[in-house]
Amino acid sequence: MESLIEIYESHSGRLLNKWAHYLDVYEKFFSAYRGKDITLLEFGIAHGGSLE
Repeated sequence: MESLIEIYESHSGRLLNKWAHYLDVYEKFFSAYRGKDITLLEFGIAHGGSLE
């Protein structure tokens, strides 16, 4: 399974602008949810790249 950094670096859709150090934090806290059905509400979507 791809890491969040790999997903971020290969993204080619809408503008996706994240500070690189966020990705390690996201990986740490959200990795327990991989492969599980969840509902996520994201605030501050800017150009929508992270929604893709």
